[in-house]
Formats: sequence, C-alpha cells, structure tokens
Amino acid sequence: MLLLSLALAGPLDAPQVMPLELAPSGVVRVALPPDMVGADPALLGQTLRLVNAAGEELPFTVALTEPLSRDEERLDVVPIGFGSWQVGASERLVEALRLSFSGEGPYEVHVDDVGPSWVVRGLVGGELVDLDEVDTLPGHGPWLVRARNKQGDNLQLYSARGQSKPPDWVPPHCVEIPAGNPALRENGAARYALDLGGPRRVMSLDVHADGDLFERSVTIAVPSDNADNYGHGATIRRVQIGGARIDRTLIEGIDLGADALVVDIATEDGRVLPVTSFTACSIGAHLLARDVGAGPFQLYGGGERHPEADDLAQAKVELIREAGGWTEATSPVVPNPDYQQKAEREGVAEVAAPLPLVKWHWARPIEGEGWVRIPLDRSVLAHARDDLGDLRVVDSEGRQVPSLLRRTGRETAWDTAPFVREESGRTSRIRVTLGADLAPVATVRLATTGDTFRRTVRVLRDRGTITEPVRFVDWQGDRQGVNLAISIDAVLGRELLIEIDNGDNPPLPVTEVSVSYPEWELRARVPRGSRLIYGAPSVYRADYDLALLSGDVFRQRLAVATLGEETEVGGPQLKGMQKGVMLGAVGVLALALLGLTGRVLLGGKAEGDGAG
Repeated sequence: MLLLSLALAGPLDAPQVMPLELAPSGVVRVALPPDMVGADPALLGQTLRLVNAAGEELPFTVALTEPLSRDEERLDVVPIGFGSWQVGASERLVEALRLSFSGEGPYEVHVDDVGPSWVVRGLVGGELVDLDEVDTLPGHGPWLVRARNKQGDNLQLYSARGQSKPPDWVPPHCVEIPAGNPALRENGAARYALDLGGPRRVMSLDVHADGDLFERSVTIAVPSDNADNYGHGATIRRVQIGGARIDRTLIEGIDLGADALVVDIATEDGRVLPVTSFTACSIGAHLLARDVGAGPFQLYGGGERHPEADDLAQAKVELIREAGGWTEATSPVVPNPDYQQKAEREGVAEVAAPLPLVKWHWARPIEGEGWVRIPLDRSVLAHARDDLGDLRVVDSEGRQVPSLLRRTGRETAWDTAPFVREESGRTSRIRVTLGADLAPVATVRLATTGDTFRRTVRVLRDRGTITEPVRFVDWQGDRQGVNLAISIDAVLGRELLIEIDNGDNPPLPVTEVSVSYPEWELRARVPRGSRLIYGAPSVYRADYDLALLSGDVFRQRLAVATLGEETEVGGPQLKGMQKGVMLGAVGVLALALLGLTGRVLLGGKAEGDGAG
C-alpha cells in the first residue's frame, strides 16, 4: 500500500503529461514531441515517469539524437557513355552517394535526373572543402550518374559508395522560423530574435539568406540581462568555384538550451545580409520500453531527477534494433493538473506579509492567475525606478508575491514624432520628442545616404539649462556603413538630443532617427486579484528565495498575463533613484541654510547685547 501511494504521489513533481498508446508486449519505441523533450534531453531518463493505469511507474530508457555517422558500402561502377555511369544496387536503403572523379573539378552531377549537385575538392575561402556526398532519393538502386566539369573533360568515375543512416539513428526536431526585421546593434551586427516555441536544446541553426556571395560572422546566444550576449560564434559563407556555388550556412555544435535565441549577424559596411528565415534543429528523443502490459499509460515530463533503470539503459542499442521502427506520439502535451512546482512545495512561492502601499504611487491589475509571465510595457518602465528595483506583485490583500525579473533580449520600437534638425556652425542638432513617458531608451539608430564620411555623434540628456553627455560615438561610413546604432540603456527624458560634429565638412544628411526601449518581464505564481505596483524611489530591491529556483521558473512554458489600466495608489511620484537622492540633498542643503541663518541672527543679537 505504501509503494502504491508513493507511485501515485510521484507525478506531483512533473509539470506536464501526455497519454501514450503502447503495445502490451515486446519492445516499444516512441518518438517524443519537442515539448516533452525540453531543453535538458540528457536528463530525460531521470526526469520522465511512465505510469500505467494502476499508478505504477514502469522502467524505460531514452535514446537521443547523436552526431550522424552513416554506414557505407562500396558499389559497382559501370561506364555507359561519355560522362555517364551506372552505379550498382545495394541491399541497404541508400540515401546518399559518395562519388570520386578523376580530372579537374568542380563537377556538376546529376543522379537519376535529380540535381544538379556539385562535387568539389579544394581550398574555398581559406577552408579545405571536400564535397563528394550527393543526396539521392532513398532507394536500393541502381542509379544513373551523369557528370561534367567546366572544361568539358572526359571524366572518370572511379569510386562510388552508398551511404545509409544507421538503424538506431534518432532524428532531430527541426522548425523553420521567419527572420522578421532585425535590430541593428552598436557593434554593427543585425540582431534577430527567434522564438523556438518552447524550451529546446538547439544543436544546429541554418541561415537562409538571399545573395550570391557573402561571408559573415555570427553569434548565437540565449537572451539575458547581459547586453553583449556572449554565446556560440561561427562564420557563414556562400562562395563560388567555377560554376559551383557552395553554401556554408549551417552552424553546428551550438548546444544551447532555451525557449528563445538571439542571433547577431555582422553587417558589411552597414549593409544587412538579406536573411529570410532560419531552420533551428533541436535534439530529438525516443522512449524505449519492453513488455509494459495493459494500458492506458501516462508519460509525465519535467519531474525531479531519480535513478534510471540501469538494465534498460545498458541494453539501449539492443532494444532499438529489436524494435525495428518507431511510432510518433500524437497526443498533445498538457499541464499536469496535480503538479506542484518545487517552489510551491518548498514554500518559496507563497505570499508574504502586507506591504505599506503608501510608499508606491502606481498600480496595475494583473489579468491572469497561476504561474504566468507578465510583459512590462513602456508605461511601467517609465513610472518605475530606473533600476526596476521597486517593482512588486501584491495579492488582493496587499501581501507581497515573490517574482523574478528578466530582460528578454528583445527591443520594441518607440513611436516618435518626426525629428527636428537645426544647424549651428560646425554642429548639427537633432531633436526627437519622446513624449511624457520617462522610459529608458535601449538603442538610438541613425541612417544617412552618404557612405564616405567621418563624424562624431553625441547623445545628450537635455535638462533645460544644461546638457549632460550620455554617449560619444565615432561614425565612419566606409567602416560602419550608412546605419549607426548607439546603445543607451538609460532614461533620457522627454526629448532626445543628438549632436553631430561635422568639422570642416558640410552637414551630414540624416534620413531617419529611430528609438527603441528594452523588453522586460516578470514571472510569478499570481493569485486571483493581484496587482503590480511601482513608483517608489526609496524602497529596497526585493530579495526572494524564489531566485534560488530561477532555473526551474525560467525553463517553464508559462501563460502570458496582461496588465490592466494604470491607477494611482497615492504614494510618491518621483522617477528614479537619482531624483530621490537629489531631493534628499536639497533637504540637507535647506537645513544647512536654516542653521546658518540662525547662527547669523544669534551672532548679531550677541554683538548688540555687548554694545549695550
């Protein structure tokens, strides 16, 4: 009875579940959907639970996508004419041919009228290229191969090998993601924000771009508070040898687990590579079990780690081969209604004591409940403290709800009025009205029509009687191109002021000025009737035990809550810690002046008394 109760209580730590249909006897092999595989596939053998109708956990093991190592066999080659050969049949299912020719390449190759493909050996863009693998329609052959080179030589096909995927191969999960419009970064890169559709362990990314020839450096990273986003670096290129165009746009060995990626692609003299889409491939997983008995079965995912059935894990290859093929899990992955996150079981997601709401000025109702993510709009960023340390989630009774704050890595365009420009001697001044919202500016971008110039660009904070320099950037057209991005990440005020030092040159033509603000979000387990409060200059930054489980919280796929209409709570309306410090300094100065005035009056009175 105790064992049964433990088995039934086990799935309480698993956030998601899906029903499975399995054969009662023999080996079963089921391909799991990416939502069940998640961002940590290496732990699936320890975090999945396969449960039968009696609530008993069944032993299983998991096979993952591995680097593909194809089986090869040598095939017969028979010449049948000028530049034509028949390649002999194979007992295996062949998916590609490896072809070796004599004579100068590159070689244009057609297999069974499918193609053309290219066979190339040599140095391409500093890289030793050996492309002799020609994809064909899967089959057992024979195949008709025709080839020619640019010189029209009488070629000799002296070797052909058939390649087959090994029977234990687990395919990855691949999805094509539209590129959208990139955001230009100050380092000269175009940034693309890719939504993966849920947590994934990404192993490769293929960049689909127009253009005949190019070479670009690429950085792939997980969105974070770090604006530099250090991650996986690579180079993509498209080169041409003779008539062969060689694509090197597939980036492998990434190994990043996330639900979103940011991809920075370098520009060339400010020109953005015309990227149309990306294909992201993540690790796939197959569930293996033997003689599971009668169903129905439930597969619970994302639970806490427990020992894997060692016997099955050791016999993984034998199970794969005995199963032969596999079936796809077709049922949807849904939230486990009995799930209790570790943060709940540990009590770190519980509400705390009431807050003195009089310290806060603004409040927004949260439309949503349970574990949610709450995107913060520009109004919140404008009225909150500069460091967002005053953000709090409170329930209907004003009690503090633990939450986590994260910058998503994306930016949103700021709708602004057309810029106004004036010339003053050597300096061009550009003003852009930002409006009443004192939200932080993430990036300022300028565009020009010229390409041969060198200028110093200054972004200033205009305080009326004085201006404060925020950023100085050198803009050189032949190096940075006709578009310039300046990272700000600060509050500038109601107006953006840009100065361009033209030196002894005519004013630089500026065709466009655009502004963006950073995207932030909160994650929390929100009770019904909760609110977001902000606008408290002097409160401390919250420090929740929930932060110790941030990895678990940020790996969850959460529903999106929205914020209702903004209302005033009644507290202070100061914006920014700096203003709080400034008011304090003014108060101290006022007290000092009062003290000085008192001492002067008392001194005058004492002198009068002495004179009398």
